[in-house]
Amino acid sequence: MTNDFETLCTIRSASFNDEAAAELLRELGRLALTPKLSRRINDIAAHLEHDAKALEALYKVLSNADQSLPAQEYQTTAPAPTNTGGKPIL
Repeated sequence: MTNDFETLCTIRSASFNDEAAAELLRELGRLALTPKLSRRINDIAAHLEHDAKALEALYKVLSNADQSLPAQEYQTTAPAPTNTGGKPIL
């Protein structure tokens, strides 16, 4: 990346892509062969949605040349996995 504008475009694009991927996963989750697989897909979609919101908040801050993230727009932790049974989500 060569300049701040390209950095902002990359952040905004990543936010959009995460949101689109989460939406697609939610649709595919309804077609999953097992309830366990459906839960895993929905859990991953929730993480992608969280990342999309965090990236959008970062974009807004950087595009306004502000130095702090408002607490209500960005949480420091992603939602806890709900269906892993103690195993990492791959």
